[in-house]
Amino acid sequence: MTTHHPDHPMDPALLRHWWSNPPTGWLIEEFLATLAGQPAGHVECYIAAAEVDPERWGRFESFLLPAAMSTERTGDLFAFAENRLSNAGALAFETQIWEWDAPMQEALAARGYRRDRVQKNWELDLVALRDEILARAEKSRARMRDQGIRCLTLAEDHDPDQLSKLHALMEAVRQDIPHTTPILPKQFEDFERELEAPYIHLDRYWIARDGDHIVGHSFLCFPPEIGPAWTCFTGVAREYRGRGIAQALKLFGLAQAIDLGVDRVRTDNDGENLPILHINETLGYRQVEGWMTYLKRD
Repeated sequence: MTTHHPDHPMDPALLRHWWSNPPTGWLIEEFLATLAGQPAGHVECYIAAAEVDPERWGRFESFLLPAAMSTERTGDLFAFAENRLSNAGALAFETQIWEWDAPMQEALAARGYRRDRVQKNWELDLVALRDEILARAEKSRARMRDQGIRCLTLAEDHDPDQLSKLHALMEAVRQDIPHTTPILPKQFEDFERELEAPYIHLDRYWIARDGDHIVGHSFLCFPPEIGPAWTCFTGVAREYRGRGIAQALKLFGLAQAIDLGVDRVRTDNDGENLPILHINETLGYRQVEGWMTYLKRD
């Protein structure tokens, strides 16, 4: 995966955790593509059970190493993935590819796929913007204090019901992410396991509280072996939006990353998620190559 796209390296510890902890009610299959007996690519197929996703969307991701890349071979990978997913009950297909990947675009078009959504990726230089970020974080801290909003990390929060409240917030916020295919529910047990991942640290996971309620959250993922840190998810309850909470939480995480010696942070957002895109631009992120989603309905 890293050879396929060196600028976006895949951390082995992350892969081990993901592959060892499939979501409840999902079938996930991993395949190694070979050429002349040598590893040449990868295919991942995943589909939720009918009771989880009645629409039966089959999702897959695949790639070939540069030396093996061709439109024909890429099409063969897609055909293989579709066949596996169809046998598992898929009625429609979704995949994501890097926006620069012309052979994959051609192969998808040949198989009847249409481009659906664009996912924008961003990178923030924490060295060049250090002073500005720290100053903004202090201003946001004062603004939150004036509103009676308490911002702290999960490790600092001692509410015995914190995880159930956070899970409920995340499930509500996730549905507001611009989407075409269903955003399927995440079981509480899966959410708990996710917090145990090697790239998540509870003392770096920021939440916003209004009294007894958790009204916002934001956290950075820190790959333990290779790759940059990422802002994985930022969200605020609908009735609390427009008050600077999302930006404050992001800033607190970025300031913490600076203290940890992190030099850059990345994030990704749907191209139609205008409020978050505006925050990214305000904070000084620069856009880097993203990816596109393609769909096919038989």
